[in-house]
Amino acid sequence: MLLGLFSVRYIDGIAYMRANLLYPSTIFSNLLYPVLFFWTILVLAVILMVLVKNRKRLHSVRVLLEFGFLYGEYRTDCFYWELLRMSMRTIVAGACNLLSGDVKLSCMVIFLLQWIYLSVLCWKRPFI
Repeated sequence: MLLGLFSVRYIDGIAYMRANLLYPSTIFSNLLYPVLFFWTILVLAVILMVLVKNRKRLHSVRVLLEFGFLYGEYRTDCFYWELLRMSMRTIVAGACNLLSGDVKLSCMVIFLLQWIYLSVLCWKRPFI
């Protein structure tokens, strides 16, 4: 929903917010996608570094209390799977928003992403 506020639609060469065509788009909204992308990558990278650093102690009480919600339902060798799921949801939401003008392309990209995710899911079988 938040991404919809920053999606742009051009009418007579003027960029308007797709969510509300009464408001013209600003330069800020054009810079938001790269900022959100790098912020997401940064947050996921930091969480992954903490999990990798503590992967030998994943079943200790302290690590379970702090990060157990991220890996508790997965096998020990697939402790990173929730980060992959979060990344997948972010990519699908961004693709929906960026490709909202072309519905067929948007559906094909999302189908391809979901198919790749399902293939990896069947291959790795991360759930306990």
